[in-house]
Amino acid sequence: MRNQSRPTPGPAAERRPRNRWMAAARGFTVVELLVCIGVVAILCSILLPALRTTRETSMRLKCQANLHTIGCALAAYANVNDERLPPSVFAMPGQRDPASMNTAWLGSAPTAAVARRWDGIGILVKNGYLHDACECLYCPSHHGEHPIERYRDAFKQPGDEPILANYQYSGHIDRAGTRISMNDGSDRMLMVDALRSRADFNHRCGANRLFADLHTDWWYDYMDSLAKQLPGTTSDGTLPSAALYEDFWATVEQTGEQ
Repeated sequence: MRNQSRPTPGPAAERRPRNRWMAAARGFTVVELLVCIGVVAILCSILLPALRTTRETSMRLKCQANLHTIGCALAAYANVNDERLPPSVFAMPGQRDPASMNTAWLGSAPTAAVARRWDGIGILVKNGYLHDACECLYCPSHHGEHPIERYRDAFKQPGDEPILANYQYSGHIDRAGTRISMNDGSDRMLMVDALRSRADFNHRCGANRLFADLHTDWWYDYMDSLAKQLPGTTSDGTLPSAALYEDFWATVEQTGEQ
């Protein structure tokens, strides 16, 4: 049989791709890369605001759960105290200070007579009605000067520094001197996101509220009308008048759910 040999491929054949997959293996052009980057940028601009909204909504729900936990603790306290709420020195006539009604531990202030003791919602901590390391006293949306990390160790061993929570408390009596009770129902607001300053206004555009019948709801601060009146910060210790804070509280309490 005649010996047949294959012809030796020339240079052109050697440069030819061995298969169609190798022919397709090439990089992006600059135009294609710019188009991909543009598409990704457009998708991010559409999706990121929605993701932020979803995250804030989930934090509002966690905040409402915190208030409900505090409400249950208040109800348990009232059940064994003739329907009375935990007393606060800041609710007392003659020294009423509604801006400080988010104080749980008095530290070395305001006077030596009441220094270094639990006050208001802090009494729930002292008496064991809150069992979650006091996490429920702090809003997940808080962006101000009083995060849980600042006070976590202080709850275990409180000292001279006051402990402030992220929620404002009504106190055990109102500004008219009337005793507040868990029997006051859906018209009596017991707790709300802190109103101490804009930095402490947890959700920026509104607040969660807790009422004496233990229901919670969302109050929308239309056009930031309340937030604009709050001081930017209180780190220097200066606060607006008590009467102004009473008006803030009344505004949030008397405005319907939105």
